[in-house]
Amino acid sequence: MSAQTLNTRFYRELANWFFWSTKIVEFPAAVRARENEATDKAKKEAFEAQNQSTRPVKAAAATAPAV
Repeated sequence: MSAQTLNTRFYRELANWFFWSTKIVEFPAAVRARENEATDKAKKEAFEAQNQSTRPVKAAAATAPAV
């Protein structure tokens, strides 16, 4: 198998795992935001935490060539 094929498969599997895991895992800041809907700070923290931790995987999934 070529390196490109392995790369594509790896990033596709990584993206699939990521999208599956986002349905199961909750970040602590997101839980706090849901528990206290009136707190804008907690909502902002939740969004920032998720955005920072998922940015590399989203970028890899977006740039992986379709097979």
